[in-house]
Amino acid sequence: MSLKLLGAFSALLLLVGCPGGDKDDSGDSGGETDADTDTDTDTDADPSFTASWDATGLTLGITNGTGTYSFGMAEESDNGWYGEDCVAGAGPNSGDFDICHDGVSATGISLTTVNKPGDVVANSTTLLNVTIASAGSLAYMLGDNADGTCWEQNDSAEYYSCN
Repeated sequence: MSLKLLGAFSALLLLVGCPGGDKDDSGDSGGETDADTDTDTDTDADPSFTASWDATGLTLGITNGTGTYSFGMAEESDNGWYGEDCVAGAGPNSGDFDICHDGVSATGISLTTVNKPGDVVANSTTLLNVTIASAGSLAYMLGDNADGTCWEQNDSAEYYSCN
């Protein structure tokens, strides 16, 4: 290479610089680490639910819901009603009733209280009422229809075995 060409090449390198030329590599082990802090801002919280009773029936409200849910209730007491518990097969004191409110939207559902077991219709009516709810023996279960995950409330006798 001629001296003139070598001089031009050296001048070009000085103008452009070498990649990483201003970086101090002393003590560099070669591995790079990400020192910034990333924050997770997505809202993937589990759903929560509240059961509100009045003289006409139940309003179930769901927070952080997505998709559809199954909703069951069990009256955990002597001679309690288990006909709407969402558990397969007849439960204690429910005869052949095996009702599950399985068309619950991501925001909840309202169920009207009826007086006879034969009048209970899934996703519409319930045999349970504000008096029974006030006694404090109801267990509630909310199940995710997509993946089978469930959540329970007021389940003192652990009738439901949710995660």
